Amino acid sequence: MRIRRVWHSATGKPPVCEHLQVWAAARPDTDCKILVSPRRFTRPLPETIESIVDRQYVDRQVAKQDEKYLVRLSRAKIVGRDGLVILPDGAYSSESVYTRSVLEHAPDYYAPQRRPTIAKPGNYFSLLVIWSKSGNYYHWMHDTLERLFRVRPHLPENIRYIVPVDLQPVHLETLRVLGIEQDQLCPFSGEEVWELETLYFSNCTTHSGHDWREADEWLRDRMLEAYRIDSKVPTRRLFLSRRLASTRRVINEPLVEEYLEQFGFETCTPETLSFRDQVELFSQAQVVVSMHGAGLTNILFAPAGLIVVDMIPPSKMENAYLFWTMAVELRHRYWYFGAEDVAGGRDAYVPVEKLAKTIELIQLQ
Repeated sequence: MRIRRVWHSATGKPPVCEHLQVWAAARPDTDCKILVSPRRFTRPLPETIESIVDRQYVDRQVAKQDEKYLVRLSRAKIVGRDGLVILPDGAYSSESVYTRSVLEHAPDYYAPQRRPTIAKPGNYFSLLVIWSKSGNYYHWMHDTLERLFRVRPHLPENIRYIVPVDLQPVHLETLRVLGIEQDQLCPFSGEEVWELETLYFSNCTTHSGHDWREADEWLRDRMLEAYRIDSKVPTRRLFLSRRLASTRRVINEPLVEEYLEQFGFETCTPETLSFRDQVELFSQAQVVVSMHGAGLTNILFAPAGLIVVDMIPPSKMENAYLFWTMAVELRHRYWYFGAEDVAGGRDAYVPVEKLAKTIELIQLQ
């Protein structure tokens, strides 16, 4: 195994490649496959009792998505826990962390550490994604797993997947369900630079907070099929509690539960369920009411037509659109209203009168 030490010069920044597809096109010996064509589209705005729809939604009503591709790279490097990709010519791929602005804030770009470079023979695909490296459930499902959309049929049988070192059981289970076993994983701590014999690189299917219907449906259907869960007429009405979370707990949760119980809602804490049980529970969901949070990622497994009520305090309004775009692509009905911050945004208060007005407009039978 070849080991050598590398680091950046103290003067200047290394070059950046913003479009790896263009980079590959200029190199006839670099294979690049187009997997999904680009599109432009307009989303329907969410339904709400608020007097105006928040600009976080309005600004994203008209959207575009870039084409998705797969490039075969020889002797590329992986750097740091964020999974920065350095191309053979020394340029950093900004698409490995979404955009140039994100790249230029990444510690291993603007302040790289000295560390050994290890030559790694074989074929690799990186599942290191900047936003999901800490185990965030939404980013793992949306950013990491959906990066595999339409990719796997083009990978060699002996491919190995580079993953964070701190994967939890739920991460390993989701990979297993997609047909990726633990012996195919290469945990990467970022303490070394890996120079890979061959790296298969695909840009993100969509950026965080943006969804692609075919990718969402692909992931949903793979999970349902793997667990042999049959989609039935949905009947369950779920209130997702955050009482076990460290933030955004609803301080008046008993009043919220009491109000919802008259409409047949049951309270659940998704984090206490196995992943399979979460998939099955949401596959039966007719309505989901929740404080804005990662538990709403599970609307991915619900049949089309699910009613989603997203309660959002001001401190989380900047990413309010996360579950709206998912709901739109999955053909769900998405409602939201503003909750109130408590303790500087650490917890939240739900105005029950707003919830009541929303439920009234939804006209639950």
